Amino acid sequence: MDALVFVSRGTVGRWDIYARAPKDLLLGTIEESDDQQLRVKAMADPLLGVPEGPYPDLDAAMNAVAARIGGTCEKWVP
Repeated sequence: MDALVFVSRGTVGRWDIYARAPKDLLLGTIEESDDQQLRVKAMADPLLGVPEGPYPDLDAAMNAVAARIGGTCEKWVP
């Protein structure tokens, strides 16, 4: 499975993780904490069980997501 990461609308320091197929399947979020560390919050399979973190940056969190889902995790750029 492959995933895309989108900046959450209206929420600073949060990114939504969606499956590429099936589309519109929200797998979870990546959220920045007060100490600028990132944590992955899984919401659906196959992301359940991903290490929550903390991660030092978005790339590290996305790499953890990709490893868990056995595919790729890329940042969506409009």
